[in-house]
Formats: sequence, C-alpha cells, structure tokens
Amino acid sequence: MGWKHAGTIKLPFPVEASFLLSMPDRTIQGLFRNGDVLEQWTRGSQSPFPWKYQATILGKYKGSGNILLYEDGNYLIGWPKVTPEGADGELETWWSKPNEWPDPSGNGNGNGEEEKILSVSDGKIFYGDNKIILCGVARLEALWRKYGESENTWGDKSLEWYESELIKYGINFVYHLGTLNTEGLFKHCQNMKDAGIIVEVGVYRVGYDDEDVLVELGRMGELAKIGNVFFNVCNEFIGSDYNEIAKVIGLIENLTNQGCIVSAGAWSGPDGKAMSKEFHNQCDGQNVKYHIEGHHRHWVASSFRETIEAAKGKPVIFDEYFAMREQLSLQQVKDLADLALSTGLQGFCYYGVRDSALNLPGLRPPFDPFAWWKMVEYAGQLAKSLNQ
Repeated sequence: MGWKHAGTIKLPFPVEASFLLSMPDRTIQGLFRNGDVLEQWTRGSQSPFPWKYQATILGKYKGSGNILLYEDGNYLIGWPKVTPEGADGELETWWSKPNEWPDPSGNGNGNGEEEKILSVSDGKIFYGDNKIILCGVARLEALWRKYGESENTWGDKSLEWYESELIKYGINFVYHLGTLNTEGLFKHCQNMKDAGIIVEVGVYRVGYDDEDVLVELGRMGELAKIGNVFFNVCNEFIGSDYNEIAKVIGLIENLTNQGCIVSAGAWSGPDGKAMSKEFHNQCDGQNVKYHIEGHHRHWVASSFRETIEAAKGKPVIFDEYFAMREQLSLQQVKDLADLALSTGLQGFCYYGVRDSALNLPGLRPPFDPFAWWKMVEYAGQLAKSLNQ
C-alpha cells in the first residue's frame, strides 16, 4: 500500500528535528530541537488540538533522538548531546512521570489545579488569574556562590539547602542576580516554579566593575516560558555614566522581543536618581516599553510615591533593600515592607546581606541583629495572608 499522507501538523515555533509519541489519553508528547535547544511540548487531545510548552531540556543538543514510554510507565528521553569536535558521542537521558505533562485541552496540570503563569496587566501583577503581592527574602548572590561567579562559596551550606529554606517558609518571591550557568539558572527557576515562587533574574549591573551581561541573553525567552520568571535589566542606576542608559534600553528591547516580562528604573544615591530620571525620559522619547518599576532607595512614603508617579501606571516593587553600613532590627525590616505595601507598592524583597547566623564565607560586619529565617518566616506569613 505504501505511505499515505496523514496531514500537516502546524507548530507555533520553528523546528529542525522532532520525535512524537502518541499517548493513551490521545495527547501527543513531542520533543522538538531548534539549533541546540531541545523543548518538550504537548498537543491537546481535543479540537482545536492546542500545543502547550512544557519544558526546556537542560543542555545543548544535536541531531535526532526519541521518547520511550518505559516499562515502569514513565517517559524516557534520549537525545545526542553537543560535544567538542573529535570527542566521543554522548546520549543524554532524562525521565519523568506522564501525569506531570497535562492535556492542554483540559486546561489543568494533572492535579485538578490550573497552571499559573506570571503576567502584568492594567498596572497589576498576576499569577494565573489572580492578582499577587510579592513577598520575598533573598540573597542576591545565591547563584553566584553556587556557580563560581563570586569569590565566596556556600561554605558548609548549599544552594539546595537555601532553596529548601525559601520553600519551607512559604514566600512567593525571590530576586537573584543571574548566572552564565544557564542550565543551573533554568533548574533553579523550575524548582521555584514547582514551589509557587516567582523569580526576578538580574541580567546586568550598572556602575559596577562586573558590567557584563550576567546571563546567556539569547535564551532568556526560553526561561520565561517556565512561567514564573521576570527580568531586572540593570539592578539599579548608581553612577553618572549616561552611556549606560543606551545599553539598558537595548536589553529591554532584546528581552521584550523574546516575550519576557521586564523590570527597570531603580536607583541608589543622587547620581543614580538623576540617571534614572534620564532613563525614563529616553524611554518616553523612544517609546520603550517595560512592565514593572523597581524601587531600592529611599525608604520613606514620599519616595515610594515618587516612584509610583515615575512608573506611569506600571506596578512598582520594593525589590531590594538592606542596610549597607548600619543595622536594622527585625521590626524595622518588617515595618519597611509594610510601609512599601501600604503606600501602594506591589511587592518587596529583603536582601539578608549580612546575617551572621548563616555563617557564610565572605560576610562582613555590621551583622544583622537577627537570623535571616525570621524575616523569611514573616514574608511567608505575609504572602499567605495577602494572597488568599
């Protein structure tokens, strides 16, 4: 009889190699490679048979591979990994449970819950269908300590321990400077997504010695597809080199063109405040659009209101605060979070920069007079009470 044409499958993305597996529930699990990026998508079981992005497989890949429905009922992926020229071949394998990849036609995640995706609309931040107030505590350099981009390590702690502490106390937000270890960044953001935590990823630090882009920029659109990630393009303006503004605007356009949610505009010090004002002027003049306004300094209601005004309808978050040369009591840290939210900001993240209780390498006095987990606990309680 020979081959008969069964139809053309329309895909919402480019593809160079693929493998499809038909499932008993009439969904199709698909692996699709474009360049060295390998993604998993699921096609729904009912008309109009929607495709849903599920995951980016960590690593860089080539050629063609496959999915097996293994004898234990789990999926097993096998795909050739990119290796140096002349090196032996490597077949990377991954496994997962079928119920982790729901039917897109059912609008669920396999557990009776609707999948939540971060979005910004009408001056509000949403996670799924509900408005969310972001309540967080973080160590900005957490990923750097793990992946060798800081002179200090985690010592007798680990990134995995740190993640488990964030999850345990129920916070819903963290802000971390990005890492060029893209696989590690993807893994961290996915771990946070599984725990219902939104991640702000810093991609560039204006005015510091390490002024390079902090992430593999071209892959941040993939990272955004996880659904819980947005990107801080410049941490904060602190200097008077106005040439930096053009680079920041370029990063905004690069990321928004990839479908990313972007935050910007925070400042520190009088030079930084003036530079931020010029940044806003240039964004207005060039019709540059981003989604969330950051606030770092000053910690008074009038300054919060100034940032709200400068944001021109964008949601504002207090996404980094800590005492550089003095101590803040636990009550002061709580009060600042409360002040920001009561003034109209839609989130906060305390940076426990000098917590001696963590005993991390490289910490310098003055030390926080309270253990960081006390504020993590408070942020978790606040996240629950404000987002019921």
